[in-house]
Amino acid sequence: MSPMEFLEFRSFLGTASGFQSWQFRVMENLLGLKPNMRNRYGKKSYKEYLRCSHVALVEISETEDSLFECVQRWLARYPYLYDDKDWNFWILYCEAVEKMKKHERDMILTKKDPAKEKLAENLLNLRKQHERWSLLLDKTIFDQIRKKEKIRLTFEAFLGALFINLYRKEWSLQVPHQILTDIMDIEKVLRAFRTRHADMVHRMIGDQVGTGGSSGYHYLRTSALKHQIFTDLLNLSAYILPIKYLPKIPYKNYCSELYYLLISFNK
Repeated sequence: MSPMEFLEFRSFLGTASGFQSWQFRVMENLLGLKPNMRNRYGKKSYKEYLRCSHVALVEISETEDSLFECVQRWLARYPYLYDDKDWNFWILYCEAVEKMKKHERDMILTKKDPAKEKLAENLLNLRKQHERWSLLLDKTIFDQIRKKEKIRLTFEAFLGALFINLYRKEWSLQVPHQILTDIMDIEKVLRAFRTRHADMVHRMIGDQVGTGGSSGYHYLRTSALKHQIFTDLLNLSAYILPIKYLPKIPYKNYCSELYYLLISFNK
């Protein structure tokens, strides 16, 4: 369809808009999109654009447990993550990160006859790369960043997701890893839908006002960036360690504990 063909029937749409899609709002709420995360239009709640009968249905979905909350509780229950006397994953992970950082720095320092300027530049770049690890090496920093709403998962849940990704080849973690993969796929599909919708609107009406009165393309584009629920899972790759630095997991009671957590997903 061309923009000219779209204009042939656009007037019949009136004020009809995606703002009125209560089913989509319910789905977003059940996935874990909170009201304070939404891209507001006209400084109004998204519920003000819905019919009264639909507002009640949407409000119910706001109070129910979301997929995000269920996943967060599940991840936070994994053994060995933070305060386990038998095998403390976090301590061993931190030690492995420091070992890797030292190795990377030594590799730069042992290069033959590096120019002083180049050496200083390489060390500075490496230091900047290493700054990201402070998020997991210091729980206080993590909590501060989370308080600013740049991270949604709790520290324990973030470690749980990281643990699953690092040891995903273990048979007890293959199903949990697939669950996380499927959840990330939902996030990616929703993001792609929003982005394609914004691009389609841009092509059809340019930067004109949308049928619902919003800024059209610009509103949809910013919503595609803001309405993300499981971004933390997608960001985990920044904290994956090479296999040679990975701490060995204990096998005493390991399989039975993880199996229990898997079957108790909804508890």
